[in-house]
Amino acid sequence: DLSSELINRLASASIVPVRHRSQRDSFRLISPKMCFLGDSSTYGDLLDFVDFGHRANGFLLHIGAKHEPTSLDLAALVKDTPSKVLHQLGQDRYLDVIRVLSTNRSALKANKTLWKSLQSAPCLLAYKETASTSVKPKPTSIGDDDYDGEDRYHREVSLHRASEIVIVDETRELSKFREHLYTAPFDETLEAFYHSLGSQNLSQIRQIDERIGSKLRNQDQAELLRKLLFERCQLFLHEYGSDIRHSSKWLDKNIQVTAVDYLSVTTTLKGYRITPHHEKRSAILNSRGGVTELLITPSPSLYEVSRQLVNVLLSRPRHSDVLALESVLQSDLRSLLPRFW
Repeated sequence: DLSSELINRLASASIVPVRHRSQRDSFRLISPKMCFLGDSSTYGDLLDFVDFGHRANGFLLHIGAKHEPTSLDLAALVKDTPSKVLHQLGQDRYLDVIRVLSTNRSALKANKTLWKSLQSAPCLLAYKETASTSVKPKPTSIGDDDYDGEDRYHREVSLHRASEIVIVDETRELSKFREHLYTAPFDETLEAFYHSLGSQNLSQIRQIDERIGSKLRNQDQAELLRKLLFERCQLFLHEYGSDIRHSSKWLDKNIQVTAVDYLSVTTTLKGYRITPHHEKRSAILNSRGGVTELLITPSPSLYEVSRQLVNVLLSRPRHSDVLALESVLQSDLRSLLPRFW
């Protein structure tokens, strides 16, 4: 039997021969704790896998070798050589590794030194969208420029620190500043991991200045819209389950609709030296003093109304939900009923 002191010395000693990846005819020596004995198909390009037969493999396992890398091993690899790992694995497999780390976040946090290094290392994959050099047709639908436009932008992939990356929880805001932001992948598991390492939500750094005009004397249009919202939101939410944030009954009791003569919004991002984004609006959802108020201008866009309301009705709204609510609001009631009953 080997003493624990000797085992620790052997585990760190460079005694295991492995082939050079670039020069297959030459060898180098690594320590047992840096080699693995399992399936090399996933991480064979990055880590050293060996097979010396049953007895020798058993001895290596006894002095520090492992069958496969742990989340701590992968975290250290990603932290120390992120560019190499990304180059060897490619985007999809690199994100798979980050998902493994996310799943084992508690174990990583327990190693405070490693966790702190992950927070400061440029090891998280991020996207940045730049305008395409080719000219594309102008969007014909009111929502296209706000949410889509992927054909007009080129997505660049790079590695950054968590603090340099933004989690997109407000898709429309991304359309205003997409060329200035490094964004996390649209994946709830990855977003949670990025956030735990220090990435902020886009809504956290967004700064909004709303300009609201005078209240109109005639509020008939506002009252008609309020009644329409209560009636149609019941139909809209009929097909949603756990994603519902507030019901149509809540909407009817808690949201006021008020008509004003003018609405505009100026948006900028905290910590970014960028030109503020100015735009006129026909609908704004305003919460002040415990009162939620939907402000509208005369003849408001039902698309803008829908865009405001889905953030209240649904926990994680998508652009398709905005379009669905807009369709429900503007369609004839008789044509809608067969779709739901």
